[in-house]
Amino acid sequence: MKSTTTMLRETSTTTLRTGNMTSITTLEHTTLGTISASDFTLSQLSLLLFEKGLLLGFDNVFDKTKIREIMVAEKLGHKVHSTVIAGKGTINYGSDATDPVTGKKAEYKSQTLKSKNLRNLFQEIRDPKSGKRFVPLTLIGVYNGFNSNYESASVEYEKVDHYFSLFWRENPVAIYHIDTDYVMNSLIDNYNHWNNNGRQGTSNCNSVKIQLESQSDYYTVKYIDERFFNEKK
Repeated sequence: MKSTTTMLRETSTTTLRTGNMTSITTLEHTTLGTISASDFTLSQLSLLLFEKGLLLGFDNVFDKTKIREIMVAEKLGHKVHSTVIAGKGTINYGSDATDPVTGKKAEYKSQTLKSKNLRNLFQEIRDPKSGKRFVPLTLIGVYNGFNSNYESASVEYEKVDHYFSLFWRENPVAIYHIDTDYVMNSLIDNYNHWNNNGRQGTSNCNSVKIQLESQSDYYTVKYIDERFFNEKK
């Protein structure tokens, strides 16, 4: 596929009044000048993203959360696996990418930040009189298939690094490296609870939860979008 290299530079935000949206990002393109989302249809933007994925070697970046995996890997310097899901028994089972420096596999989990979540992320003041603040945000990583594949998953997930990311407007603004022992203890405890209670309910949705600040011993901040945090805070 033939392509040309161009430069895009984020320059500013312009106030709009379109539904719930109050601002839109503008970019400086080397040949097109100033552009923004309003200059394109959704179909055009979708096609560009799809073809960008092809250029990077991925059949469909819209399949499940592959596009998020690619963006997180770019920030961490990792190489994303070409397949969407690495099935049980495969070499990449229980991981989404590889650290080319260490050779260690990496599993990614992501969650979307909504406007109401920002008060927890920044621990904004909840009660001006008392000075009481909102509780810190809780990161959540969902491990579907862990319970149903317990014998394999409980072994393979212990071999990989675990990263939880926060996305704002579909862009990663924070990535946290979660302690593997913490992840495994949480998953196994959840499995035992599910198993000991007659395996009621779905075998999916085994989740690892970790609260920022109060449980800082169990994670390391690997990436922060300084612009986002400075603007929102």
